[in-house]
Amino acid sequence: STLVTSAAQNFSVGTFTGTGSTTTVGHSLNGAPEAIFVKNATASGNWCVYHEDTIASPATAFLELNTTTVRTVNSAIWSNTEPTSTVFTVGTESNVNGSTDTMSFMAFRSIPGVCKVGSYTGNGATDGPFVNLEFKPRWVLIRRSDSGSDPWCVIDTARNPFNTTTNPLVLRPNTTDIDTSGTLGSVDFLANGIKFNSITSAGNGSLGNFVYIAMADIGGHGTLPPIYGI
Repeated sequence: STLVTSAAQNFSVGTFTGTGSTTTVGHSLNGAPEAIFVKNATASGNWCVYHEDTIASPATAFLELNTTTVRTVNSAIWSNTEPTSTVFTVGTESNVNGSTDTMSFMAFRSIPGVCKVGSYTGNGATDGPFVNLEFKPRWVLIRRSDSGSDPWCVIDTARNPFNTTTNPLVLRPNTTDIDTSGTLGSVDFLANGIKFNSITSAGNGSLGNFVYIAMADIGGHGTLPPIYGI
């Protein structure tokens, strides 16, 4: 692969040439990636997403960044092989490994104080879950993986600098929509994570499996409430 890697080694973005047969791709993160996005840049097709916290074995299934399709089992995507500290595996599916096609990818892994890849379980209550990121978040991507037809949601403190609004502005990568509100209900950004304060199927459905990627506010933009629970 040809790629660029962040200094903290929490994120890399790159390209490789597809082979059409199961192969491995270098990611340069110096640790196993916990989330991977792959797109065939030559042919039309869906973005395929690996996330280690999808229900059951993540190497047997995938999500699609550009659709609301829930976790789908397909051994031809990741070839039933977990990523390692040096490579991730792509199978024979053209969306991740089209023969002679140019493939693009993004890979993420958790680095304390920089990035967190994880999941939480919704409780379907107005006093919703607190997601402990152990840092002040700047940007969070959320997706329910187990059921329903809910969108991917991006929230951040650039468009939502204060916790005075009950419905933060949300971008939905699987649509062409502009900023919208209400999709996730009430969410507070805190000094050590995010806190859900309402019931929505996209962010706090009862017993739902929600996967996320969060980036820290390393630049220290603005002031957030204190650490949750203190």
